[in-house]
Amino acid sequence: MDEVGLLIDKQLTGMLGRPGTALFGSKIMHAKKRITAVLCCNADASMKVPIAIIGKSASPRCFTGSSNPVPGTWYTAQPNSWQDMRTMKDWFQGCFLPALEQSGQFKGKTVILTFDNASSHVLSMPEDYKGDVKVEFAPLPANVTCLFQPVDKGIGWSFKAAVVREKLIARRPFTDEYQQRLKETEGKPAALLGYAYGQSVTMKDALQWAKVAWDSVSKETCINCFVASRMLTQQQTEQLSCLSEKYTLEKLAATSKTHTHSLSL
Repeated sequence: MDEVGLLIDKQLTGMLGRPGTALFGSKIMHAKKRITAVLCCNADASMKVPIAIIGKSASPRCFTGSSNPVPGTWYTAQPNSWQDMRTMKDWFQGCFLPALEQSGQFKGKTVILTFDNASSHVLSMPEDYKGDVKVEFAPLPANVTCLFQPVDKGIGWSFKAAVVREKLIARRPFTDEYQQRLKETEGKPAALLGYAYGQSVTMKDALQWAKVAWDSVSKETCINCFVASRMLTQQQTEQLSCLSEKYTLEKLAATSKTHTHSLSL
């Protein structure tokens, strides 16, 4: 488990232009509005805990009375959008444990939860917990996160790149579809519309992008990052490497089959 920061309002700082053409940026390229995403999965990528987002507002206006309008995600608030001891406890009891119980594959088993040694990462099993999953906590020593944290090996980067991709896809201002959406939303509150309708990014937008981005992080990426983290035994590493090759071959076979069908048409 680890957290990554997302600057949801920030635009790309690079652009294309003809040689000799002056390009002008804007303040939105350096926007500092930040939220925190909590990423957690197991070594063989068979289980991904639903993406969790920490924002500033306890009840954003775009939620329109719902505690969370995006199924498959988990949301909480903190004044600085940071992970603290309260949000960590809420995530563990409200997101992590229910996800393990609903999956069914960890019934009667012991799950080892690893995280860095941040001061907010203080966990213990709830005294009133009566589930079938046992969790042991394995905090990493100081100053070794970059060496042994799987999320820092590429899972976080892959997730953040996918969020940027979803943001670019959401608007596409030069399409007829986008122009039609703008006409249909005239007179409606901007806070309820969101980025796809020409307004600023809402928390609902961020949750939707984060969910799609988290789902798009491939099993191969998760497995390879756990292998690179050197947290596992040699036998476990060899098993995961074989599993990653299997997923890669299956993906190549599916892609080849799709291309064959398209050529046959």
